Formats: sequence, C-alpha cells, structure tokens
Amino acid sequence: MTEQVIKYNSQLIAKDLSKQVTTGQYQVGDQLPPEKQLCEQYQCSRMTVRRALQTLVDQGLIVRHRGKRSKVIRNRKTVGLLSVQGFSDLSKKLNIEPWTELLSPSGFVVIPDELKALFAEANEFESALGVMRKRGMDQEAILIEQTYVAGLEELTAGIPDFSQQSLFQFLEQDFGIEIVNASQSFQAIACPQQLATDLGVAADAPILRVDRMLQTNDRGVVVFSTVFCKTEHFIISV
Repeated sequence: MTEQVIKYNSQLIAKDLSKQVTTGQYQVGDQLPPEKQLCEQYQCSRMTVRRALQTLVDQGLIVRHRGKRSKVIRNRKTVGLLSVQGFSDLSKKLNIEPWTELLSPSGFVVIPDELKALFAEANEFESALGVMRKRGMDQEAILIEQTYVAGLEELTAGIPDFSQQSLFQFLEQDFGIEIVNASQSFQAIACPQQLATDLGVAADAPILRVDRMLQTNDRGVVVFSTVFCKTEHFIISV
C-alpha cells in the first residue's frame, strides 16, 4: 500500500506551526527553525514558508526580523473578533477553521432592556431579527453572541440558516447593507452558569462581555449584539 505524502502549502504549514506554539512545543522566547530547515521539513519553497510565517505574525504569535530567526512572543492567538469585519472573514484571514452553532431559532424578538439602556438608538425599534450563536475556531468554542438586526421588518420569511451563512454577508448580498462603524462597551464578568457549558469553562470563570452597536450604510438598519468571549487560549483584539 502506497503511503500518502502530504503536500504542504502555506496554510497547512501555518496551521501546523501555530498548533506547535499554542500547545507549548515552542515556548515564549523560543526561536522557530530557520527558513531553510522549514523548507526541507515541509518540502516547499522559501516563499511558501515566508507566507506561513507571516500568518503567525498576523496571529500575534511570532515576530520576524530580517536576517534573524522568527521568535515566539505569545502562546495565544490574537484574534480581532470585535472589529467591523465578520467572524468568518477574520477566520479565513488568520487561517483558522471557523464553525458556528445556532443556540436558538432565529426570528423577530424584542431588543433587551440592557442594550436599550446602553444605546439610545435601540429604543427606536420595537423588534429586531434575533440570532443566537456559539462560534469557534478549530475545535474550541470562543464566544457566544446574541445579535439583533433592527430595521428589517420586511423580512417576514426566508430567514437563512446562520450556522451556515455569514450574517454580514447576508446583509450585504441581499440588502446592500455594510457595517461602517462600531460602538462597544467592555466588561469583565464571571461566566453565568447557563453559558459555562456552551463555552467550555467553569461557572464563574472570568470572561469578557461586549455590548455592541454596529451602524450601517443604511440609517434605517442598525445591528446590536451582546458577545460573551472566552479568552483562555485567545487574546481578543478590536
């Protein structure tokens, strides 16, 4: 039986090196092998290795200096989850496999009073399209988000399966709506019991709560959300 040989591209190399860093094979302060050795190890060109190393730079794991070996500076990936880019787009940029699980059926609901107290604009809407999801990268859950898209009352049927489709892409492709600005409120909290199992943490473990208002290029459509982020293995950036 012929043994199958893996043909490594920059994405596979980045994923393999990233796993070695985040699982402790390389510690903070360690140097990665030189580019020539990595080329031999993965049987690829130097350009392919350099693209892979740049991905680790983008993840916040290593630093590179011309003429020197790459150095590990962090053992947790820095993920810009809270930017105006969507989760799926950021996952692809960072070469991390994303997944999404719906935690409740999507439909029109009332925006919670907590968000109305934080963002006056939320009081202008009687209801909003509610989407509650657990989201992760590779095998690990990272966050739970409850999102409210206000101003889409005409959407009475055909709500997509947002475990399979990006919410931001849906807004852009079907309505021409793009996110243009974000207002965010951050709070460190003890993880509530009902979220602990879904996030894979102990009850009362420290997590990050982010309440957001995302303005769009359509003044009649505003996105509100509450996001609970696990930061054990990821550093959340904005």
